[in-house]
Amino acid sequence: MKRLNLKLLLSGLCGFFLINCSQRFINVNYSGNGFSVNELKSSKVALVASEKVTVLEFRKAYDKKFQDSDSCRKFISGKIVESINKGIPEINVSGVDAEYSNVFDIDNLNAEALAKVDGFFKSTDSKYVINIKNIIVSNAFIANPATMMAAPPGTNGAVSGGMVMGTGGTTESCVISYDVEIWDSKTREKKLSFNNRGESKVSFFAYGKALNNAFENSFQHLIGYLKTQQVDFKK
Repeated sequence: MKRLNLKLLLSGLCGFFLINCSQRFINVNYSGNGFSVNELKSSKVALVASEKVTVLEFRKAYDKKFQDSDSCRKFISGKIVESINKGIPEINVSGVDAEYSNVFDIDNLNAEALAKVDGFFKSTDSKYVINIKNIIVSNAFIANPATMMAAPPGTNGAVSGGMVMGTGGTTESCVISYDVEIWDSKTREKKLSFNNRGESKVSFFAYGKALNNAFENSFQHLIGYLKTQQVDFKK
């Protein structure tokens, strides 16, 4: 009996830590010397979002929510601006017209697009530009913690008390990821680049709800990082 209780306790503890542990959702790819996201505070900031959206999974839920990539880009841009204004009012941020958003993939510009962005840098009175790019909608399967369960009659390997270790199975999650770049609009220098990710489990085949929650979680992670440089968040 003591052996059974010990196994039940260990199983419960494993499940608790797997469910409640933190996970890294912000991964910094580049940070310019001496730059801190705190410099965005009390500064005027323009935000643009790339038009390109790659949908690998959750296509039906995505098509129900968005008419096209442009509507998704506008949704993300608008929600991030709204979240920053609400969560970090010290940052004076505003969205940028689609004319620039559609061509603001700064690393892959043709001559015409480069001229538009060059014109934007010359005309903007914002000190910094936040560029959202490489938006991806995908999924992940997460292993559920194993638990002790009653063993059917005649089950081999059952511990005393008629219990066996059951498989936890897997749960599908919606994953939203995108890259975030911060540029100095006067020097045209990239100051910071990081990947942001949001996830949400699918419950009872509610794929649309999981998609919405994954987007919302990504916005919360972005605000958490810009506010306190936090990179790990609860799953």
